[in-house]
Amino acid sequence: MDPKAGIKLNSTEELIFSSLKDFLVRNELDSVWVVGGWVRDKLLDRTSQDIDLVFPESNLAILVQGISTIFKRGRLQGQNRGVTLSSSSSQVVHTEGATSWSLHQFTLQHNQVKYKLDLRALQGESPESDCLTRDFSINAVYYKLCSGKIDDPCGGLADLLAPQPRIRCPIAPAEAFAASPQRLIRLLRFSVGLNAGIDPSIREFLAARKDLDELAGQLGEGQRQLLGRELRRIFELSNAAEHLRAARELGLHQLLAMGQAIDPNFEKLFGLGVDLLDSIEMILARGEFREFRQGFSISRESKTEETRIRLVAFAFPFARETPGFLGRLLNETLFSQSTKDIGADYVKAFGEFAALCETKGPSQALPQDPEPFFS
Repeated sequence: MDPKAGIKLNSTEELIFSSLKDFLVRNELDSVWVVGGWVRDKLLDRTSQDIDLVFPESNLAILVQGISTIFKRGRLQGQNRGVTLSSSSSQVVHTEGATSWSLHQFTLQHNQVKYKLDLRALQGESPESDCLTRDFSINAVYYKLCSGKIDDPCGGLADLLAPQPRIRCPIAPAEAFAASPQRLIRLLRFSVGLNAGIDPSIREFLAARKDLDELAGQLGEGQRQLLGRELRRIFELSNAAEHLRAARELGLHQLLAMGQAIDPNFEKLFGLGVDLLDSIEMILARGEFREFRQGFSISRESKTEETRIRLVAFAFPFARETPGFLGRLLNETLFSQSTKDIGADYVKAFGEFAALCETKGPSQALPQDPEPFFS
């Protein structure tokens, strides 16, 4: 896509942005940008329904009130163009490392299409300062709402639109990742999902190992929870195994230990877990979910259940030798609080599925030598 031509909006985005622009012009609010995943994906001709707005902090109250009013149900169609609030505004505190900010969240709906709209103040007074707090340059491209102009203070456009996209930090990698360890998992997701290269400065940081090893060994509870959220997004994907292979290639796979001591057999168990996950992904891709659901006592076919299955498949070899590993992994990625003995429960359920595989057909997708898992 040619960035000079601007971002092409679909029909729902046209309605949302036109209503917002009318409000901004009436209130003389020019300094409002869209940034992050929506801009990145639109520039790559991909779809995105998560819109992140940033602006000077002094404009926060009027924007929150304005959006609540513009899209309120029952407003005249001419003001909101048929787009309404599906859920009321909620405020959450988002944290990355030592940086925290308030995030106001809305869900907008037009017909059956929903968009998430997140509002937060700029870090600093402009995109030039804000971009230095973002994870990667490809997520630091700003689309000015009123003019449609693209601002690129960190050079993210060149990284994003290169023949092979490039993942690069806006600041020194050691500083960027120390501030927010979960960015290391995002690095995996973007490098695999965008088939992107990794900037030499990041590779040098990972190869040096010292800072990375210290970071992995010093994860506090809050950091483990944030890391777990990013890991969950990996296990939600149909090619989670590919992401874990990339983690091993980059030396990031030990982050899955969630700050705990690394088992002496970690490398072997990690390889077995990825192989088993590969097999399970083949079963899911072939649609053999009925047998899976029976053996796993699953009540409904859902994204959450498939995510849980992928997690358990990967962690199953670990759970045989270090039972606490699976419980920690599940607790940090799927649950908001610790659940006693959940690791043991899922190992038992997965063992039941393994036995079912051997009698009902999907076993041909399992490793040639299943003995390490199922004996």
